[in-house]
Amino acid sequence: AFVALADGTQGVAINPASSAVRQPYSFTSWDYGFGVDVAVGAWLPKNDIYNQQDADTPKTSSKSTALFGSVALLVNYEQLGLGISAEAQRNSATAGNQPQGIDTSFAANFGLVHANLAYGFMNGQLLLGAGPRLVGMSFDRSSGSSGLLSTAGVGYEAGVIVKPITGQYRAAVAIKSPIDATLPGADGAADSSVHVPWEVALGLAYQFGARPFNPPLRNAKRLARRYGRGEPTKAQIKRAED
Repeated sequence: AFVALADGTQGVAINPASSAVRQPYSFTSWDYGFGVDVAVGAWLPKNDIYNQQDADTPKTSSKSTALFGSVALLVNYEQLGLGISAEAQRNSATAGNQPQGIDTSFAANFGLVHANLAYGFMNGQLLLGAGPRLVGMSFDRSSGSSGLLSTAGVGYEAGVIVKPITGQYRAAVAIKSPIDATLPGADGAADSSVHVPWEVALGLAYQFGARPFNPPLRNAKRLARRYGRGEPTKAQIKRAED
């Protein structure tokens, strides 16, 4: 259902059309939003979330780390919206019984970037959005900063949201193309390919009750034009803002 309800910075990565959704409390032509999320799966000493403990050496200490973060920016002007979202994840593991001189620490890093442009037609009742999405990943030793293997690929995504002003429902669809990238082989080994499959998501949401579900965009200029005659003057817009 969130494919249809997606809005704000949270919706940028879910449905490209959500960048054009204007919030009911947004009363200006220009608006923007910024969001940051961080999740720590394990960042404490002597943890073992990947179950690395050896049954023969139960007292051997090992360490695992799982970190996730995302950042998003959304800028709106009237019915136009531009959204950018970036997500990153790092998973690492270090064995406690490493042989001397041999580093068995390993880390995997994954990143995903969305950039989309959307517009709300028919006074925001039909929203269309599209843009590229970039996927990157790398593998390295946890104790070092240089990657052993890395790759990146580019795909595309598009979305539609239908939200009639007089209706109590929203319907949406989001489509994401597959991404193929080449992962170079290490030490002369053959290259391997990385494939991110295509995605199709459908969403339908209905609101019970009398509260409007899809209110139109109302700003000072629109209000001044509605209650005046012709194009409003700067003074009329100022009074509407007050």
